[in-house]
Amino acid sequence: FGLKPGDIDGLIGGPPCQGFSKNVPAVRRFLDDPRNRLMKVFLDFVRTLRPKFVLIENVAEVLRAYDGAVSKEITDCLRDLGYRVESAVLNAANFGVPQLRRRAFFIASRTRRSAHLPSPTHVYGESRPALANLFKGAVTAWEAMSDLPPLEAGGGSDPCAYLRRPESEFQHAVRNGDKRVHNHVARKLTPIQLQ
Repeated sequence: FGLKPGDIDGLIGGPPCQGFSKNVPAVRRFLDDPRNRLMKVFLDFVRTLRPKFVLIENVAEVLRAYDGAVSKEITDCLRDLGYRVESAVLNAANFGVPQLRRRAFFIASRTRRSAHLPSPTHVYGESRPALANLFKGAVTAWEAMSDLPPLEAGGGSDPCAYLRRPESEFQHAVRNGDKRVHNHVARKLTPIQLQ
């Protein structure tokens, strides 16, 4: 693409996760899985392009996978290239997304300004009631979807009318003044999938 080192500000990627994911049985996960090498390919792009910041997203397990070897390799590589690195598992529910989705993030910067992972804006669960006065509560699936018309498998249209007026702050924000629902279409399922 004719890019020289330093031409781009940021490089963001989420290399394949199957070699780290707990959704793949442990007996079928191994460090030398060819899909895991794509993390090294991403790091090769970082090495070549030298962006000012790097963000890597993956399954939460990548931080502990193979006794921490993958996390250590990522962190060591970025540090050797002159980046300051921070990593952690973040839950999407703590940032106003109506989904419990834990993901690992690595953020790295080679500028004078450090890059940091964000602090939660929403509190999830009953375990932290003291924080409820500081943060909004996590957005529930009902708060996100109760205004959408129900769909059968293969049904829906784009665009279509909302079922009712917005009932939550989230619905109001997502609509952003739009009067129609977009992309509200269900995939057609086979009889076996429906069973």
